[in-house]
Amino acid sequence: MTEPGRTEADQAVLGLFAVVILNWNGAEQVEQCVHAVMASHGIDPFFVIVDNGSTDGSDSSLASIVRRGTILKQERNVGVAAGFNVGVRWALHHGASYVLLLNSDAMVTPDCIREMKEVLDRMPGVGIVSPRILDAKNRDRIWFDGGFFNALGYPVHRRFGWKPNTDHCEYQEDFATGCIFLARADVYLSTGLFDETYFAYSEDVDLCMRATAHGWRIFHVPRAVARHAPSSSVLRNAGKWFRDYYVARNNLLLFRRQRPGTRWAGYLLYYGFVMMLIPAVYFLVTGQFRRVGAMYEGVRDFFRGEFGERKWAS
Repeated sequence: MTEPGRTEADQAVLGLFAVVILNWNGAEQVEQCVHAVMASHGIDPFFVIVDNGSTDGSDSSLASIVRRGTILKQERNVGVAAGFNVGVRWALHHGASYVLLLNSDAMVTPDCIREMKEVLDRMPGVGIVSPRILDAKNRDRIWFDGGFFNALGYPVHRRFGWKPNTDHCEYQEDFATGCIFLARADVYLSTGLFDETYFAYSEDVDLCMRATAHGWRIFHVPRAVARHAPSSSVLRNAGKWFRDYYVARNNLLLFRRQRPGTRWAGYLLYYGFVMMLIPAVYFLVTGQFRRVGAMYEGVRDFFRGEFGERKWAS
């Protein structure tokens, strides 16, 4: 029975999982993602699909498969941070207790979500959890096994490219990845939503740092397993240079906001050599000149103070 003042959709979300998925011209991927969640054990998901300005009719085709959920159509691509905020805001307004964020190119295994939720249920001080994420193409290789900041403050994916080990015990991490990101609703209520200044990339790390500052712990659960095809929606709709620009700009913004102070000079040396110079040389040698330009523009716009969505010349 529906509570007074709530619609049936509200009641369906209340106390259960709201699963927020971004779609950008990728109905087939989202459909696979939805089916994987529906096959999960021990949860009763309510889908909140944010259509981020798709032009391929994705919203219409997805409506036929999302019977327990809603599709929030955006007139244009508002970015990852703002897109997730649309879905999270809707879920919070309708009474969700947990919000699972999923990239459309991520696939959970049947026990993945249940294992993550079990940690939240057992450990009240933990606000955000992440699973072990394997590379969808190289299935015996890790893409994410927890996030930490190295000695200079740069965010690093733990065990990236390694073969999975047999360690199944959860452990505390510095940040989770927005690729698959399960959080209590209370985290957003106390910390706020994603910072839309980033537009795309690094907004997940920023939120985790703010959550930590508000007293929440972040845990990684390696026995919860998912797979991810990195940046597939970006490659389909824009290009590698799109990612290069936002990563170059936003990593600098993230460091300035979260780790200001004495390590700034050392960070710039590390960032300039390892994260900029070496890739730039490779891109030049392989003829990927647009990617070099995008990295330069990202650094330039950081120092100019130009953030949010980058307006590309047509």
